[in-house]
Amino acid sequence: MLVGILFTVIVSLAIGTFSALAWTSRRKVNPRYHTPAVPAFALFWLLMSCVWYLVAFIDFFGYMGRIDIASFLIYVMQVFVGFSLIVASRAIWRMLDIPTRGVETVITLVYTALFSAFLWSLFYYGVYPQPESFFVSQIVTAPVTIALFTVSFLPLWFAGLFLVGRHILAKGEKSPSRRFLFIGALALIFLGISGFFDETGIVVDWAVTAVRLVTLVGSIFAYSAVVALQEPDELVI
Repeated sequence: MLVGILFTVIVSLAIGTFSALAWTSRRKVNPRYHTPAVPAFALFWLLMSCVWYLVAFIDFFGYMGRIDIASFLIYVMQVFVGFSLIVASRAIWRMLDIPTRGVETVITLVYTALFSAFLWSLFYYGVYPQPESFFVSQIVTAPVTIALFTVSFLPLWFAGLFLVGRHILAKGEKSPSRRFLFIGALALIFLGISGFFDETGIVVDWAVTAVRLVTLVGSIFAYSAVVALQEPDELVI
């Protein structure tokens, strides 16, 4: 069992590391290719790095039998998850590049309200440790909390799908900015689908580790998306 838990912890730490790299890499973005979506996108992945480092500790303390510490950390982690959805809504809206500031404000307010409801349900209904398995020590939230997460998550995930589809159908110059939008949307899709299964507790045991490997791919895409914006200017002779 130790080997399985350690492997899952290492995967979670790797996700956290690539997520953090997506944040730190923003400093080297070529100003020529900078887009309004970059700050929110990078901040979202900084929050994801906090989430996944916490997940690693939760699994470790759960394996060690310290459910009290693991349960406390799950509350902290869920606060990061809920807040990250507000940041994700701003990032995706800017990636869609629809010049309507008022709508962005409304979306932010809606997600702030959903975040407030998410926090209320999280602390009111609590969390529930699951039977320990070979690969993971799971603690899940209540059905109401999961429902609020789902309502917040699904529109963002479908918006990511739309971004990918729009890029595939678009013709013309494939600039670093466009590559950022495409790879960044892919990162959000991979994270979204795997994170949804993980967050809701649909998958158990080895399947949790499997979906986290998908999340790892998403975090690598996120890092690659920001790196795409570091391309130097073309030398004109």
